[in-house]
Amino acid sequence: MDRESEMTAEDAVNIIKLLEENDIEVYVDGGWGVDALLGEQTRKHDDLDIALPHRFVPQLRELLEVRGYIDVPQPDTRDCNFVLGDDKGHLVDVHSYVFDERGNNVLGVAYEPHHLTGSGTINGYPVKCPPPDVMVGFHTGYGVDKDDFHDTKAICERFGIPLPRDYEIFVMIDGLFDKDDKAAYKCFRVLEAASEQDNRVYQFFATFADMIDNDNSYIRTRGLLLISANAKWDKDNKIDEIVDKYLRHIQDEKPITSRQCIKALPKIAEFKPDLKEAICTAIEKANPGRYASSMQSLIYKDMGMALEKIRGMG
Repeated sequence: MDRESEMTAEDAVNIIKLLEENDIEVYVDGGWGVDALLGEQTRKHDDLDIALPHRFVPQLRELLEVRGYIDVPQPDTRDCNFVLGDDKGHLVDVHSYVFDERGNNVLGVAYEPHHLTGSGTINGYPVKCPPPDVMVGFHTGYGVDKDDFHDTKAICERFGIPLPRDYEIFVMIDGLFDKDDKAAYKCFRVLEAASEQDNRVYQFFATFADMIDNDNSYIRTRGLLLISANAKWDKDNKIDEIVDKYLRHIQDEKPITSRQCIKALPKIAEFKPDLKEAICTAIEKANPGRYASSMQSLIYKDMGMALEKIRGMG
């Protein structure tokens, strides 16, 4: 289990075939369930999520154990929810359930009969899975991530389903790169305001870090400001890792971006006190002489105000 986990389409089909050939009723859920509905692989998958009646669990365990699969303990492991893995990096996430004669779920993962009425294909192989509307519902009501957005957006676009509100923030992130600068700015303002409230936006830090290298100065500026806006949530010290790159934008080729960078630095210093010295040194060494004379006095003023705020923090 030391290898990086990946479940390829061929791997997934081999497992599903094995189970079906042994008369096990199995449904594909999770990321592969999404790609089955789409009829094509749209991203890498770390595992294969499957659902099956609980009566098949002993047989499934026996079939997979013979092939080198063992239990991979998880925080939520239980008899009806567990992960099996082999030494080749293959993971199977098993979810089992029991329906009574009326179709009521009386044990296990909370599937309902209508949840298991869809179909799709993996590498051309037909599989059973949740239908599109159910799959979208399964991707809401928890802390959704980038893979969830990718999957849900793809299903919604393919099957004409409205994108759930859970993904509004992801739409805003995409909007930061809109060719319409006014539309992109609106998305930026929404994300900036959200960053003041909680850490939902912080999960996109890597996106913001990439943005500050963008050829488009508007995109660079949005990235710089969103990094600053999320300094208060930076418990992982991600800003520390890119601070040198960030500080280079004090002398960005565009004076407007330079000014925005300088004005954002006190907020970073407020929440990252260990970086105050590096920030002040970078400001002091900056030379606005590279810009047009009409901008130099403004940038010098920005530098002075930023230094005064940072030094006043004690």
